Amino acid sequence: MLPPLSQVPADVVLPDGLRRAAPPALPELSQPQVLRHYLRLSQENLGADFNVDVGQGTCTMKYSPKVNDRFVRDPKVAGLHPLQDERTVQGVLEIMYRLEGLLKEISGMDRFSLQPGAAPPRSTPTSR
Repeated sequence: MLPPLSQVPADVVLPDGLRRAAPPALPELSQPQVLRHYLRLSQENLGADFNVDVGQGTCTMKYSPKVNDRFVRDPKVAGLHPLQDERTVQGVLEIMYRLEGLLKEISGMDRFSLQPGAAPPRSTPTSR
């Protein structure tokens, strides 16, 4: 079991060569300035679609690039089913296999998950 961090000498946690000589010069911001900043960021995320149906999942969907939305709406992709016979989806599986290989080569990582970060936006609004 490791000792609590407060009991470990500072030079063990971070060597002298890596520690700051003085605290960082951070900006002093008022609460309204911080709120305006985050409001502006939220508009950048959703501002591309002023008619977005803000529903469940929007907090993650807003990070999906538009090219992904266009791709998943293509009937050739949208019509696929997770339990579809593998013999009928070899083209898509090859694309995924090659993409994983490229991502591994670029990053030096051993594996990649191509699982979507979020569901694609609904094409038609649903009533609540």
